Amino acid sequence: MRLAAVVAVAGLVPGCFYTEPLNQRPSARIDGQPSAVVYRGDHVDLSAESNDPDNDPLAYKWRAYACTDAQLGVGAAGGCDQVPYLQGLLKTFSFDVPRLRATGDPAQSVLVDLEVSDTHEATAKPIQQLIIPLGDRGPTVVASKAFHRAYVVDQPVNIFAAVGDPDDGIMPPPALAWTVFSPASQPAFTLTDIANVPADPMHPELAQFGKVLVPHGAGSWDVQIVATDPLGMTAMTDVPIDVFADRPPCLEQVAPIVPPTGQTYPLDQATQFQALVVDDDLDVYPASGDPITGLTTFSWTILPPGGTTRVPVSTTNHVLVDPASYAPGDIVEVRVEVNDRNNRSLAGCAANAPTCSLTGDACIQRQTWRVEVR
Repeated sequence: MRLAAVVAVAGLVPGCFYTEPLNQRPSARIDGQPSAVVYRGDHVDLSAESNDPDNDPLAYKWRAYACTDAQLGVGAAGGCDQVPYLQGLLKTFSFDVPRLRATGDPAQSVLVDLEVSDTHEATAKPIQQLIIPLGDRGPTVVASKAFHRAYVVDQPVNIFAAVGDPDDGIMPPPALAWTVFSPASQPAFTLTDIANVPADPMHPELAQFGKVLVPHGAGSWDVQIVATDPLGMTAMTDVPIDVFADRPPCLEQVAPIVPPTGQTYPLDQATQFQALVVDDDLDVYPASGDPITGLTTFSWTILPPGGTTRVPVSTTNHVLVDPASYAPGDIVEVRVEVNDRNNRSLAGCAANAPTCSLTGDACIQRQTWRVEVR
């Protein structure tokens, strides 16, 4: 609507003229401020609540700055990047919170500017601003140890830590600190890096690292792993390991059956004498698939009829005895002794004892068959 103004000038006939109406500024505010804690990587949706008294079309300019400690001000202010990481021209403004500032430091707040102007370039005053403080989620750490039949003194144990951070990611991953707590006797140990550890298929979003612990004493060990993110938040986990002194191998299953004491095994055909199963912390039979275990060592001997010296006949898990090599009625002793890599001496057992147990229990390292040839 145009305005009419009446003018009276001396000596002239009064009259009127028209002027353009005054353009009024629009008003604006930022709507949609998050009510919950916002973290790096979260999604934020904002909108402009705006009004123009003259009903002019409005234009919107959004700017979002990554900051350390955002301060209200025009444009980048306080501890913010000088260049916005995202801009928008719509009434709504949506963005994912950045993880890092342009400097490479973690973002700890976001500053949002909103300018609203009409078609006459009148701009809402003041520029609307919103500071979004960012929370810090702590890192995650999932620890594990390689499975072994037993954890034995002086034998390596691989320990793994898969780490990540929900809002900081794994580029770079959280820093790791490894601490070994040894038993009360404080035996020595070594802890060394495992190079190029592949990602855990159960946790592909995590970066995995590994150490090799070699404990030089028995007891309850614990490896504590602490992950720390760039802002100092931590997560801790422990890997307990019960370490034992290596025990002697145990003959678990043999063939053929061993006769009761004082009786003989009748040999009327060629027979394979075998150690079918040997249990041990380190060297077993048959092979276990555990990478730290090896195979039992075997020593088979035969005491011939009337002999006083045992004759070595095999170092495998079996020996074939043929009655054709003897006369009917001959008494032959077939013996197997087992050992592991620690090669314990069986000298403490009497030579004529049919069995030998270094631990004095059901775990035996020697078995003897008294055979009668038929």
